[in-house]
Amino acid sequence: MSKQRFWIITGYDSTNKICEQKVKYGCYSDNQMKELIKCLTAKHALTDEEIISAYSQRKCKRANSLLLDVQQDAKPFTLSCGTNPHFHARVVEA
Repeated sequence: MSKQRFWIITGYDSTNKICEQKVKYGCYSDNQMKELIKCLTAKHALTDEEIISAYSQRKCKRANSLLLDVQQDAKPFTLSCGTNPHFHARVVEA
């Protein structure tokens, strides 16, 4: 029997788990998952002003990089965004 791949999306506020979801891997591209964890980070960690500034042009005075830095690790494939709260999406086989 072949194994299926899933994304496990987990959010933490400090060391406290604030959410966890398991979704099929094929339903989300890597880029969609990056955008998803950016969105979750924005929802749980940023003010409206910080989110608006994160989407402004880099050359603008108000710009910030709070949602630009999605880290990617190879083994196991994991995407991470945010500092506190922070979110991870990793690929697992089950």
